[in-house]
Amino acid sequence: VRRNSQKTALLSLLGSSLAGMLNVFITNPMWVANLRIIKGSKLSLWQEIGTIAKTEGWKSLWNGTGTSLLLVSNPVLQFFVYEQFKASQLKKNATATLSPMEAFCVGALAKGVATIATYPLQLAQVLLRLQKGVGTYDCLKKQFDQGGVKGLYTGMNAKLLQTVLTAAFTFLTYEQILRVVRVSLEMTTQKKQRISSNIGTTI
Repeated sequence: VRRNSQKTALLSLLGSSLAGMLNVFITNPMWVANLRIIKGSKLSLWQEIGTIAKTEGWKSLWNGTGTSLLLVSNPVLQFFVYEQFKASQLKKNATATLSPMEAFCVGALAKGVATIATYPLQLAQVLLRLQKGVGTYDCLKKQFDQGGVKGLYTGMNAKLLQTVLTAAFTFLTYEQILRVVRVSLEMTTQKKQRISSNIGTTI
């Protein structure tokens, strides 16, 4: 059962990754235009998209796409780390599900690892959308030259706090739903067994 559930989870993860890649291609022009507006442009979103395409070429609307595609690995890494720590904890406790506090801590840890591992790419993604004619490597190199390793993690504290807390509460809720579903299935199975037993006794 556990093997089948893991297979289903991996298929779901693959599907969500493909959906994430498609989402990147569709929404990247909007992100590029939105960042220009935040930077000071007075145009509307669609006007900004048109202006960028006209003055810089359509290709500019997909600045940072490569980095965004790489960042699809963030939830993959998060899921992998979560499952590894979860399996270890369940084996240690000899239980079927995590407690609320365990789910919260494991979820926070998994997201923390994924965020720290991919944050330089997240930073490069934002910078690429604001700049012209710069590649991911050049962008990261510039950040490193200006501030060393610390420069690659500029602004990470706020991002880490936000994403870690969100993931922690998400996994806490997820594990509690699993617990309720598992208990409900066990009660249903036991009820069916009692009915079958009663029928057999009557016959």
